[in-house]
Amino acid sequence: MALLDKLNFAAKIATEKANEAIGNGKLAVKIKKEEFNIEEQYKKIGEYYYQKRAEGETLSAEVDEFCLAIDLAKATIAELEEQMKDLKSPADPSMSAEEPAEMTIFSESPCPVCSAAVPVGAQFCGRCGAKLEP
Repeated sequence: MALLDKLNFAAKIATEKANEAIGNGKLAVKIKKEEFNIEEQYKKIGEYYYQKRAEGETLSAEVDEFCLAIDLAKATIAELEEQMKDLKSPADPSMSAEEPAEMTIFSESPCPVCSAAVPVGAQFCGRCGAKLEP
């Protein structure tokens, strides 16, 4: 009987530990969900202020610096996409290497200061940081 009691006790302890681990796992998932929610709210705050800046609202120098970093990243992406477009070869040899205008992902214009390609509608040049006219 003593052996059976010891086995029952060990099983009870193992069950309690397993339930504790499951409970901790569920709590960890809930914590991660809330952390993700916080990150999403931070993102929305950033998008809100970025849009305010795009609308011409004056922001603090620190916020404006963050927005400029986004503008620079967007310009870099535009340049990289242009490089990718240049590397593509048409699937059909009879097709032109250039995409039709309606298939272009973005439009660009040269920066008046440094002549870098800048997405149309951008507030600042991605290369030199010059403020652009709308």
